[in-house]
Amino acid sequence: MMKPSWKGNHLVFSFTSDPYLPLETHYRLTQKCLEVCLEFRQPVSLVTKSALVRRDKDLLAELAREAECSVNFTIPFRDHLTARAVEPFAPSPDARFAAMKELAEAGIRVGIGIAPVIPGLNDSHIPELLKRAHECGARTAWMTMLRLPGSVATYFEARLRERLPTKAERVLHHIREERNGRLNNSEFGSRMKGTSEQWRVIEQVFKLHCRKLGFNSERYAAEKRQTFRRPNAQSSLFD
Repeated sequence: MMKPSWKGNHLVFSFTSDPYLPLETHYRLTQKCLEVCLEFRQPVSLVTKSALVRRDKDLLAELAREAECSVNFTIPFRDHLTARAVEPFAPSPDARFAAMKELAEAGIRVGIGIAPVIPGLNDSHIPELLKRAHECGARTAWMTMLRLPGSVATYFEARLRERLPTKAERVLHHIREERNGRLNNSEFGSRMKGTSEQWRVIEQVFKLHCRKLGFNSERYAAEKRQTFRRPNAQSSLFD
């Protein structure tokens, strides 16, 4: 951030790996990065499925006051059993919604990412997830379809057949319908969504309930502030 070429563009933690993996409890790498962002008043967003984010509530709240800060929780399932079958090591939906509410009450912008959407399994969960997220303070929402790159497809299919045997064939059939007969689509621009009429219906349901609840209605572009600054040698973290 000390490089003259850096202009304080919005940072996102993170789409390739959760910033609050269990190792974060010990190493606190995300926490240290956020402390630097606060020192520089660097706008940030976080995407996580972990309730560990609550640990950094005070830090995130101060960052929200000094710059821009938002936290998006990925919550794709409305019930514990389905969530445990597909995401065995992730916090329960209840834990994630509780964390969302706690951060919202602390003055931090929160949102929900219904990701991944798995046609035939959790597309019917969308209305309830949006409603509950709104009740917990979320005002932004987005969704993406399941991606199964490389060996992930083999693991997912095996897991599905083991934990949800009565639904597995139907779900795999729906995924292949969206991916032109395959389980994955790696093409940039289309890999995050489906291609069938059923997917268009899913998108319409999502948009309808977003409008009904008032999601994504704020004009964030107009509200963004130019807060980034490089502290001088005498500046402290909380100046």
